Amino acid sequence: MKSGIHGLFICGTIGEGPLLGIDQREAVAENAVDFVNGRVPIIIHTGTERLDKTSELTLHAEDIGADAVGIVVPYYYNYSQKELFEYYKEIARKTEIPIFIYNIPSRTGNNINVSTIKRLNTEFSQIIGLKDSSKDIIFLSEVLSNLPKSFIILIGSDALIFPGLLLGCKGAISTISNAFPELLIELYNKIEERDLTMAKEIQFKILQARNILSMHSYIAVYKAILRLKGIPIQNIVMEPLHKISSEEANRLFEALKRIGLI
Repeated sequence: MKSGIHGLFICGTIGEGPLLGIDQREAVAENAVDFVNGRVPIIIHTGTERLDKTSELTLHAEDIGADAVGIVVPYYYNYSQKELFEYYKEIARKTEIPIFIYNIPSRTGNNINVSTIKRLNTEFSQIIGLKDSSKDIIFLSEVLSNLPKSFIILIGSDALIFPGLLLGCKGAISTISNAFPELLIELYNKIEERDLTMAKEIQFKILQARNILSMHSYIAVYKAILRLKGIPIQNIVMEPLHKISSEEANRLFEALKRIGLI
C-alpha cells in the first residue's frame, strides 16, 4: 500500500462496524478483500453481541479469503470467564480461519483474563493472537509473559504503542493511522532501528494528535482529514453519530497545523 502500512483491520471502531447491519458488514469485507487483492493481510472484525451473528460473519470472512478475523469480547451483559471461553470455543469449532481475540473492556464491560486466553490458545490452534485495547500495561505484560512467543499480540491503544512494541507486541491496530498512517509507520520503523529517542518523540506527537482528535465529533474527524488529503469520502457517519460541521473542521485543521501534521 502507498502509505507503507503492513495490514488492515476492517469493520472496527473507526470503520463503524458495530453500527452496521450484517449485510453491510459483509459487503464492506468483500469490497476490502477485492480491493486489496493480497497486497497486505486483512483482518476482518466479525465480533457482535450475539454468538450466531458473530459466527455468520466469521464464516463469511473465511469464505471470501480474509487472512484472519478479530472477534471482540461479547458485550452489554457481564459474562463469566467460563462463558467467554465457551463463546470463543463455539466459534473456533466452526472455522479454520485464524482468530484474534479483541479485548476492549471499556466498551464491552467484560475483561477476558490471561488464563482464559492461554487456555483458548492451547486448545484451539486457530486462536493465534490478541488485540488488546485495555490500556492496562500490567495486563498486557502478563499476557506477553504467559503466552508463547508464537502468539501474536497487537496493541490497540495509540497511547501505548511505544511501550507495547518494546515489551514484545508484534504490531498495533491504530486509530490515528486512519488519518496519519505515515506517522505510525515511522514509529514502528524507528523502534525496529532501535532509535528509541526518535521513537519516543513520535509517540508524543501521536498523543498530541490523539488529544486534538478527541475534542471533536468522534469518527467524523477522520473522514474530514481524509477529505482534506484528497481522498473522496463523504461527510456521513452512521446514526446516532454526528457529522463534523465546517466550524469544527476548521478548528480541527488549525490545531493539527500547529503540531505540524497538516
